[in-house]
Amino acid sequence: MSSKLITKIANRPNFYFFDTALKDGKKLTVKFCLFTKNLDEAARLANSIKAAANETLAKKITTTHANSKSLRALINIKRQNEQCIKQNGLFLDVSEYKELSKEVIAKFYNLVAPEEKLEKELKTLLDVSLSPKEATPISFETVAKRYVQTECLKLKSSDKTKGYYVKTGKLLDEFFKDHQGKEFSYSDTENFQTTLANKKLNKKTINNYTSYSKRLVDYAIKLGKLTTNPFKMLTSFKISADEKSPKDNFSLDELKIVFDTKRLDLRNYMMFALHTGLRLNEIWQLD
Repeated sequence: MSSKLITKIANRPNFYFFDTALKDGKKLTVKFCLFTKNLDEAARLANSIKAAANETLAKKITTTHANSKSLRALINIKRQNEQCIKQNGLFLDVSEYKELSKEVIAKFYNLVAPEEKLEKELKTLLDVSLSPKEATPISFETVAKRYVQTECLKLKSSDKTKGYYVKTGKLLDEFFKDHQGKEFSYSDTENFQTTLANKKLNKKTINNYTSYSKRLVDYAIKLGKLTTNPFKMLTSFKISADEKSPKDNFSLDELKIVFDTKRLDLRNYMMFALHTGLRLNEIWQLD
């Protein structure tokens, strides 16, 4: 069993429940520790918390079917309420969500303790989401530099490629400087792509930046700094033949010079390159 309501946090063994709540009228993400490493158990508990939250929100919605005893009617009411909650963007207050989660978690684990003791224990153990003030914004430049030192080293990337990663990290930091450490949505990444297009960059350059961004976000996920990568959903710009950089082919006179040279090592290298289509840096890397 899996659930879209659970996640893992770096250096912490247990699963966490996450959802959206309100604090001072502003939306933020809340995270509650589920105190289990078991995926199925975490999913069941997360679904229970979400169901309790929807039930609480449903009570705030005026309905004329409250006294219905028909099972079908009750199921329809439940579905209608959930749809209404989603369409109207209704959210619980952070403190309300915290108290609700305590009750569901305590009930799930059959905790039997005096109310004050239970309150104290759960207050100590429960990990509420970071508020915007407490959230630590991610530094993509730092992620890019670490990527260069590790992944690029394994891939034997060129200095030009390494520089592209660092430049991409700086661009992401500049564009998302007010993001306050929140997760990124598809709209965020699409706006990033559109902003690059508005700067009159050519399509190949924009595609390169979004491709490098996708890899950096994937790496940030591995480091536990993010959980989703909406860059993977972006559609690259299609580049027509007219927009591609023109390539100068060897003239017949130039080819004659290459093949008539007395330097057999150079001639063989060029013949090998022309027949295989390998780039020069790829040829130099061959043993």
